[in-house]
Amino acid sequence: MSDLNTQEIFKAMAGIMSEVDYIAKDQKNQQQGFMYRGVDDIYNSLHRLFAKYGVFMAPEVLDKTREERTTAKGGVLAFTCLRMKYTFYAPDGSNVSCIVEGEGMDSGDKSSNKAMAVAHKYALLQVFMIPTNEIKDQDAEIHEIKSNVSKIIEAADAYAMGNKSVIFDFMEYWGPLDTEQKIKLNGSFPKGAASKYKAALKDMESAFFGTCSDIVDGIRDAMERDDTSSAQELVTGLGAYNKHVIWNMMEPKQQEYMKKLNGKGSA
Repeated sequence: MSDLNTQEIFKAMAGIMSEVDYIAKDQKNQQQGFMYRGVDDIYNSLHRLFAKYGVFMAPEVLDKTREERTTAKGGVLAFTCLRMKYTFYAPDGSNVSCIVEGEGMDSGDKSSNKAMAVAHKYALLQVFMIPTNEIKDQDAEIHEIKSNVSKIIEAADAYAMGNKSVIFDFMEYWGPLDTEQKIKLNGSFPKGAASKYKAALKDMESAFFGTCSDIVDGIRDAMERDDTSSAQELVTGLGAYNKHVIWNMMEPKQQEYMKKLNGKGSA
């Protein structure tokens, strides 16, 4: 093995890191109202620098788990988790790798695609430490985490007591959080109860997506009957995130139907 100082990949990676600018969360999700930076933001920022330093990367799927769940109305919802290895190569053949995980959910055949996109996005963000240009007050962040953990515990306890409707209010808060925020919250549960609440989170997420899939099936049935009141009733009272998830599960013809009913671009 050649000396590390002579391998081009390390110099190239450091060069890319020195030149990449921050990527602000300047895109707004119109349905949920939160700010984000998408995978295309990352590609647009890094593509020129990869070409300049002669670096390319190759993906490899190390492990895949896929679970299909049948909804009450017979629909299928696919959950896919991928363990991905990304290897960065320099012109001299030297390389470095990282391993990340990505999760994706879809009612069609796109759950793996979504999981790969998430894994790739966070691999690039973490390897090159791309900042958002946001300055956070640490004291305020600690207070926020404690407050949010309390919300999760309250929702999980209510769900365990049989209040299934709590999943919609819970997901309205939990769904828009990014991976980093969810990891912080998962690590902040009270000692001795962490496993309980992590399992409750998984159960509530699963129930939520299954229920959303049932709502999509109901909209499809209402559309076939041209029962506009039933279609609108299925989404009445739901929050922006809930509607966003349902919207993304619908087929294009269902989306077009709901647009005409509401006179706007979402359910």
